[in-house]
Amino acid sequence: MLKDFLLRRAAGKGGGGAQSWNDLKDRPFGETEGYILPETIVSMIEGEGTITGVEFSLTVGEEYTVNWNGTDYKCTAHAYGDGTTDVAAAVGNIGLLTGGESTGEPFVIIAVFPEYVSQTGGVTNMVLNTDGSTGDIPVSIKGKTLAYIDSKYIENMYYTESSVKTLISIVTVAANNSVELDASLPLIEGNVYTVAFNGTNYECTAMNYNNLIYLGNLSLVGGDIDTGEPFFVVVTGEQTVIGHNQTEDATISVSGMVTTVHQVPKEYIPDTFATKDYVSKVASSTGHTHTISEITDYTPVVVDTYLSTTSINPVQNKVIENSIAGRKTTGRVFIIDGVEVTAKEGAEVFNSVTNKASGEDSHAEGAGTIASGYASHAEGSGTIASG
Repeated sequence: MLKDFLLRRAAGKGGGGAQSWNDLKDRPFGETEGYILPETIVSMIEGEGTITGVEFSLTVGEEYTVNWNGTDYKCTAHAYGDGTTDVAAAVGNIGLLTGGESTGEPFVIIAVFPEYVSQTGGVTNMVLNTDGSTGDIPVSIKGKTLAYIDSKYIENMYYTESSVKTLISIVTVAANNSVELDASLPLIEGNVYTVAFNGTNYECTAMNYNNLIYLGNLSLVGGDIDTGEPFFVVVTGEQTVIGHNQTEDATISVSGMVTTVHQVPKEYIPDTFATKDYVSKVASSTGHTHTISEITDYTPVVVDTYLSTTSINPVQNKVIENSIAGRKTTGRVFIIDGVEVTAKEGAEVFNSVTNKASGEDSHAEGAGTIASGYASHAEGSGTIASG
């Protein structure tokens, strides 16, 4: 008996704590609340019951929202063990488990850690009730889940959250009958869903039959193979048909893993991130030559080694051309026979150090020539060009 096992181990119960944020390798973006245990029916017999057919775990020190028979309770998970080793975590009225003082909740839900399941005879989860009553109680548990930003979607700045959610609440179906719901159940072929039938959970993979997505035993409505489940759930266009083959009324609910995409509000995006709409504006601006993928994928920009009218980098060409446009040489220096000769703006001197080009844009060559006038030209020997 799980209760007796836990009571024995609880005599020297050990403490426990939540994982430190400093121990996390990847920092989460934020927390969201999702189902740790989707709504399920627990059959209580003289104040005791078990949760079967669905796996869930509790983290010591974490806070959970337990919905017990329609009422929410905020509960912190406590650890129990032999003083050195924790064997289970529990939420609710811990006094029901230890025999100690009541903490007020009308229940306690126990989740044995996997490594100790064999010591409990295979029972992993158990529920104790305060009043010892008998009957079916709907129970669900919500807890915090961490959400992370996927770096490959950083330009869109969103993160995803995956959690188990109730897709169809408990529906009562008459004996050997079916009901039609005016809603299309969002089943995805190949995904696994939990169907709670009269308090027993069945893990069902969504299958495709003639373009109809279904869960359960399709032979009940003319399918080829009898898979054994006493129910069927079929999505037909904008409706969902739920039925069973039992001789008494039955309750059916469906839950499954749902992924939600959360867009990060712009006011919370650091200035160091370029958002997709900003990148799009830059890429579409007049004269810009790079696509969004070239910017976001860090394609190297080619730098030309010379100017060309066919250059793939017109920005580089424009910068160089603007820098030299309308400019001419000033104070040009010549070395003739090892002697430094300085000419006027735009002027040129050749052959001899005795030549002088003192006029702007003038030219002197030969020996002993002087070009002193604007744009004058002197050549030969001793020639003077003053204008």
